[in-house]
Amino acid sequence: MGRRDVRGHYDDLAAEYGEHWVYGPEYVPWMSRRIAEALRIGSTDRIADIGSGTNLFAQ
Repeated sequence: MGRRDVRGHYDDLAAEYGEHWVYGPEYVPWMSRRIAEALRIGSTDRIADIGSGTNLFAQ
């Protein structure tokens, strides 16, 4: 697969990527809390979601 083919593949996939994952309603809040605890993020801290995928947990 050439470089253009790979980029086209991921460009096409990006639009519907989130639809390929199935989460229960409790999963995202649970995992978000786990991430915040591991990073020791406080209420006055700020984070930047740069290049970390679909932004699912930063929401």
